[in-house]
Amino acid sequence: MRYGSYQADGLLIGSGPIEAAHRSVLQVRMKRSGQRWANHGCDHLLRLRVAYKSRKFDLVTQLLKNNQAKI
Repeated sequence: MRYGSYQADGLLIGSGPIEAAHRSVLQVRMKRSGQRWANHGCDHLLRLRVAYKSRKFDLVTQLLKNNQAKI
């Protein structure tokens, strides 16, 4: 990695932001009381959660509308 140029561009290069995102995006939602997840269900929910938190949820709803139109 070109740490110097990334820092000059104002980008974060440490693992701290990723670890914080893991806590806020994943653990808070997935570790609620009484929650149990199969691997495939967990994967689907995490993808939806990431789309929501990254403010790209409109892409998910558009995909769902497109798939529903095919049925």
